Amino acid sequence: MVKKVIIPRVTMTMIDAVIVDWYKKEGDKVIEGEPLLDIETDKTVTTMNSPYSGILIKIIAEKGSLIPIEGDIALISDTEETEQKENREGSIEIEEPNTEDANKKQTKLDNDKENVRATPLAKKTANEKEADLRNIEGSGPRGMIIKKDVLANIDNSEPNKKRSEINSVPTSVENTEEEISIPLEGFRARIAKKMSESRRTVADVSTFTEVYMDSIIKIHESVPISYTAFTIRAAALALREYPEINSLFKDDSIIQKKHININVAVATEKGVLTPVISNADSKNIITLAECLKDLSSRGRDGLLRIDDIEGGTFTVTNSGIFGSLFYTPIINIPQCAILGMGKIITLAVFNEKNEIIPKPIMILCLSYDHRIVDGEIAVKFLQRIKLFLEEPRTLF
Repeated sequence: MVKKVIIPRVTMTMIDAVIVDWYKKEGDKVIEGEPLLDIETDKTVTTMNSPYSGILIKIIAEKGSLIPIEGDIALISDTEETEQKENREGSIEIEEPNTEDANKKQTKLDNDKENVRATPLAKKTANEKEADLRNIEGSGPRGMIIKKDVLANIDNSEPNKKRSEINSVPTSVENTEEEISIPLEGFRARIAKKMSESRRTVADVSTFTEVYMDSIIKIHESVPISYTAFTIRAAALALREYPEINSLFKDDSIIQKKHININVAVATEKGVLTPVISNADSKNIITLAECLKDLSSRGRDGLLRIDDIEGGTFTVTNSGIFGSLFYTPIINIPQCAILGMGKIITLAVFNEKNEIIPKPIMILCLSYDHRIVDGEIAVKFLQRIKLFLEEPRTLF
């Protein structure tokens, strides 16, 4: 019997996936649960494991193909006799997969980290650099090979250094092209589509406030907790008081979420990812800082999994670390609000005695969906965050 392999739904917003690379070729034996191929979804690159054991008799979707959910990508036979019969007769009975079972099975297998010894990004880098993963020691969880392990191996390899020197373009050669055309594909295409949809469908409004950061800075100097972690904690506590902002817009309905799960924007080589800190309001500031550090590190190394991305109800993003004074972030739909952090700058302000003194100030911007949140609620919510940050003892 021959069974179809299909693209499962691995995220709620997923509508298709790109075939990144196959680990097997036609005629290879496969075992249920072992890595079969890498796919790129709207959220991340993930390894899809084989749903069956047998022989991979046909690859329907080649590398680089864009396949819709439940689209056919391969055929796996139970035995080699099936493959031989197909070759002789030219036709064969194919069993249609149960899509619900396939989705559940893929989710279960994706969470089984023992099946993957190298991250998709590490494998892709190794293929590009012609590095042998078998000779690389992993520094990731449970010995998993991550991208920096591959790059470190290449840097320490003299043959690779020589190959790089041979293939390098001399700096004296001028680029006569007037422009470079970069195809809009993969993560960048998905980001573009989602941001355009947000601008097109959301009645977005932005409001700003300034925050005096001197108290937070004093704590930061003695305890290595990032300003982003403090802001996430303040936002999580404020969301408890203003649950209207912890809502999603779906099918012309407002869905108010009970759990406060905060997405955090993380810049990676492939684009901005937004992993989730679940139940953020129930975590203390130290735990939040640890979660943020872990997600940021794994995001940059390509180690985030689907369950790290899904389920967010509110987003915090910090462009201040790159030097942005203030900005209006685009709402991460279907959420109804996003909080943007600017950089901390020192300005001259008047104190209670009408004296001019220097004060470190951070500008916060709340972009929100006016279909769900009224301006009064939005401003009160933002002022509550300001209060928490200016009186940081409330955050512990």
